[in-house]
Amino acid sequence: SGPQRRGGPTFTAPHAPRSTPAGSLKPGSMPSGAPPDFMAGLFQAPQAVLKTEGQSTNPNPCPETLVEELQQITDFNAPQISHLYLHFCRLAGRKGYLTQQDFALSFHLMGTMDPKICAKYFDMFDRNDNGVINFEEFVMGLAQFFKVVKDDKALPPQINKTDRDAQLIWPDGFPKKVLVVKKWKSPELTEQALLICRYLKSKGLRVLVEGPPDPLLRDFHTFEASSIKDMLDIDFTVCIGGDGTLLHVASIFQEARVIPPVLPFAMGSLGFLTPFEINQAEDCLDRVLQANSKTPLYCTLRSRLKCEVWVDGNLHRVRRVLNECLIDRGASPRLSKLLCAINNYQVTTVQADGLIIATPSGSTAYNTAAGGAMVVPSVACTLLTPIAPHSLSFRPIIVPDTSVIEITVPKDARASARASFDGRDEVDLPLGSHVRIQSSRRPFPLINMKAHEADWFNSIKNKLSWNVRIEQKAQ
Repeated sequence: SGPQRRGGPTFTAPHAPRSTPAGSLKPGSMPSGAPPDFMAGLFQAPQAVLKTEGQSTNPNPCPETLVEELQQITDFNAPQISHLYLHFCRLAGRKGYLTQQDFALSFHLMGTMDPKICAKYFDMFDRNDNGVINFEEFVMGLAQFFKVVKDDKALPPQINKTDRDAQLIWPDGFPKKVLVVKKWKSPELTEQALLICRYLKSKGLRVLVEGPPDPLLRDFHTFEASSIKDMLDIDFTVCIGGDGTLLHVASIFQEARVIPPVLPFAMGSLGFLTPFEINQAEDCLDRVLQANSKTPLYCTLRSRLKCEVWVDGNLHRVRRVLNECLIDRGASPRLSKLLCAINNYQVTTVQADGLIIATPSGSTAYNTAAGGAMVVPSVACTLLTPIAPHSLSFRPIIVPDTSVIEITVPKDARASARASFDGRDEVDLPLGSHVRIQSSRRPFPLINMKAHEADWFNSIKNKLSWNVRIEQKAQ
């Protein structure tokens, strides 16, 4: 264990702003009912936690590389980040992450506090897929609270939002770093990925390749989603595969970072979301590399859903989906019974095989097969579509993308349920559990071949044969 740091920097508590080494940090709004000195108390509580759990009081100092990387995305300075690391380690103990129970223990040590307020503070931080908070997410949550995030915008700087769509224009004249993601276990795609990586490298870009190490791609850096250094400053992503590979790309990026624009090449079966042909790869890449104010590229800002699974009052898992969250009866032969609430208002009881909660991007997937509407991806909404409802009057509905949707498996249901996310990651939902769904703060920028919604209309006509009919003859 390294030496214990003493006399760390001061962090401004709510309602008592003070100057810090990083300047004046103005705290954000606090949940109603919270003590005004919560933030200061949070940093004092770990000492008592250590005495309770018997943990070491001398955690190792924060690695210098981690301090430098966090300084690039926040306005916290090095002493502040080191001080945060010290308290994070004390509060997290040997497991290396924070849970809602850690927050509850801190509140208990500071005095009696409403568990709902504890949950609100826990919600202030982004969580990883297991529903816990790692150190980077801890720092980013505090940075957002103190409003000292350097990239707090929902979009990267190369994306310019317009009234109808978004445009890709390189602010520094040329991209510098690119991530290449390909479908796994496909020799043909590996060869295509190698050609693209070599071409991009010849243009002076630093190329990162996602996935398990491949002998053919050994000359390029292997991307690690858990590495802050790898995630920093990616200008755009090249996706080589089908719609499933693109869904995987969407799952890589969490809430704490803006998502770089994605150039998708069609190498799958249907290719609804991948309009670019691989045999035109170099021409397509040149168009991306040369995007400027005179010849911009168009992007569709596709919304994602943040889905939290709560079991026995604890956050069990967090998933982000580009298409849909499906809640169904799973392996049970019984009818599902689900309570549907929107913005804390109990809307209806679902008695069906299941319920689809979809984005506009997912409206043309399982949602369409279940009888839901197809929605242009630039529309800001969320779709709720029942699967085989036991009611002739249960029609699909569309709600604003600002809605917070909670789907609960009631305790009087005859069977448990199951949730899946973009067709993967199945999770059992026992009686009394619920899934909370809301729009993700970060949209998914998908590079288009043509302006506005032309790519989408071409896909529903050419890939789904929408309204294909032999035309009537003239009289």
